[in-house]
Amino acid sequence: MRIPRRTITAAALLYLCASISAQESISPQEVHFIEGVYTPPSLFALRTETRLVEIDAVVRDRQGHPAAGLTKGDFQILDEGKSREISAFSVLLGPALPGVAKAEPPPSATPAPTPAGSSSEKAASRSIALFFDDINAYAGEFAQAKAAASKLVRESLAPSRAAIFLSSGYQDLAFTGDGALLAAEIDKLNARMRPVATTSCPVLTPYLAYRILFNMDLVTLNAKVEELRHCQGQPPVRRPALVDPDNQDAITVKRMARMVWQEQEPITRSTLDALKSAIVRLSAQPAPRVLLLASSGFLAGGPLEEQNQSVISLALRVGVTINAIDAKGLYTTEAPIQARTPIGRQTGIAAIFTQSQGSQPQETASDSLSILADSTGGRFFHNSNDLAGGFLELAAIPAVSYLLGFVPPEPSEAALHKLKVRVPGHDGLTIEARPAYFAEKSDAGKAREERPIDREVFTETASRNPALGVKVDMQPGESGAVRLRAIFSLDVGLMTLVKTAGLEKETVSFLVVLLDEQGHFVSGKEGATEFALKPATRAQLSGKRLSATLELDATPGKYRLRVIAQEHNQGAMTAASQMVELK
Repeated sequence: MRIPRRTITAAALLYLCASISAQESISPQEVHFIEGVYTPPSLFALRTETRLVEIDAVVRDRQGHPAAGLTKGDFQILDEGKSREISAFSVLLGPALPGVAKAEPPPSATPAPTPAGSSSEKAASRSIALFFDDINAYAGEFAQAKAAASKLVRESLAPSRAAIFLSSGYQDLAFTGDGALLAAEIDKLNARMRPVATTSCPVLTPYLAYRILFNMDLVTLNAKVEELRHCQGQPPVRRPALVDPDNQDAITVKRMARMVWQEQEPITRSTLDALKSAIVRLSAQPAPRVLLLASSGFLAGGPLEEQNQSVISLALRVGVTINAIDAKGLYTTEAPIQARTPIGRQTGIAAIFTQSQGSQPQETASDSLSILADSTGGRFFHNSNDLAGGFLELAAIPAVSYLLGFVPPEPSEAALHKLKVRVPGHDGLTIEARPAYFAEKSDAGKAREERPIDREVFTETASRNPALGVKVDMQPGESGAVRLRAIFSLDVGLMTLVKTAGLEKETVSFLVVLLDEQGHFVSGKEGATEFALKPATRAQLSGKRLSATLELDATPGKYRLRVIAQEHNQGAMTAASQMVELK
């Protein structure tokens, strides 16, 4: 039974903000939101800690079809080259979908009875983050990716759950199994490709600037130096040799390349930050977890390599697989700038160089997608215009997969461990599985350090910080649950920011918690907004409110709702409680 959407309006208990959100364009490096499941520190010592490493493995035959009929004894797990005992094993059965091959046992598989309790068969589902890279795609490419994704969620999502994320910012739609709702949101999306920084004479695109500055490509530098000379009316060199990278013309070209790259770099950093935010949100969902990245590609090497690696490390740490689809397909409906540049004004080596580029810029941009997928055990769909088939291939649950688990020995220190899953004795099979896991020292039996905000959870103290407000409403959730939605508003002008290294910094923490009628913890969500504002951004946000949202699903019943927000620098809080009946 659907419940009416309503607002909890006890004004004495919950301060409702009139102005919730400022529609500002702010770099994720200046304002960054994270969230996750909340557990009170006092419960950590009571929890049974497990170091079980789970591996979702898809085994395919020579035709690329999922291989069925394998048992626990067929698999071997190598952890840094050492064999580990498989302590958990399940066969995950996916739904029959059009266009997805039926799973067949490999020719060498011998059916064998499975001892009771040693494994299980169960219906598979996935948690999927549909990530649309809307700031690195031309309109035509983005439209094709939208249409393919919409077809997927309408026809083939069940029994998985998905949410939508954008490189331009978070799309405020919680994880859901409602394909029609997701498709309606996807249909509203638009490409937001930012103007590409270029120079006109010589023509320097971000790709060419990248080659000159970070690949130290003297051929590209030579072509652009000759083009510069032609622009300046100088006669072409009859037998051009590689230019001295330290002569004045080369220095001028490199300076221009640096200007172009300085415009492009923040766009890519914003994309990588958005990917990390999506991975954090996905990590709170049930496994297996897949981030499906639809992008036309971006340049993520050079000074961005460390940040790109941090995305991969985070995905490995929280068990997220990145599947990537190249939205360019086999062609682009809108040619990149270097392809639209007249060659007539170029001479000699510059003209030859321009004509020889071919698809190199597009292929280099796609390399970042391949690296993200390969490094997290995912798949990369490219060189095909069948984007609908690509989305189905990367997001749909395989007809059969295998969930393996092992308990590694206690590590001496935190470290990334390489994994390899094998099926000895079965030729011609390929295995898709996570390539690594992050081994951390166990803190079993130790309670997490309690923060001031944690101490407020089990009290009924009411307080109000004028800089922090909260609005709470309820709406139908999944499978008969009720979804509580807490929208916290932040008045940056009233907050206490501390200036450090030229940036004004503050962190605001949020909690939304449900307690039962006896005051025992039931469930909770926590989040934080981290500020590192430039002075201009601080002035821009003065007098305006930003918002952060936490959502919590609960079964019908009577609860005490507790919402808390706290500034870290001064410790000032907004806190409120209210008895609610969810039905």
